Amino acid sequence: SLYATKFYKYDNLFITETWLHSDFPDSLLLSNSIYTVFRKDRGDGYGGVAVFVKTSLKAVFVDLDPVFLSLECIVLDLLFRGNLCIRCVCIYNPPSLANDVDHTACICSLLDTYTKGCVFYVGDFN
Repeated sequence: SLYATKFYKYDNLFITETWLHSDFPDSLLLSNSIYTVFRKDRGDGYGGVAVFVKTSLKAVFVDLDPVFLSLECIVLDLLFRGNLCIRCVCIYNPPSLANDVDHTACICSLLDTYTKGCVFYVGDFN
């Protein structure tokens, strides 16, 4: 389809407010996909983030310290030849927490903790 042709030209897609949940399998997102899907769903079926990385690229999921598990975020390292690594951080900060000082401090701490080398931040920070 025309949609798939336009969609597949991208190497990486970063999506916030996915509204996905555990009952929605990755296979329903893109059948016969050329992407590896990384997801962080919110328990209530709203919010959430997802990152699609072309399977031709090497992406390594970064396990977060448990203190950051309440955040809607994904941290990945994209690895390239010559030891080049680009860290990708995808975050969704819901409007209900946009003015929450503790939540904002947690995001800042995450960014400080997981920043190394070349970093690409993307998301909805409200």
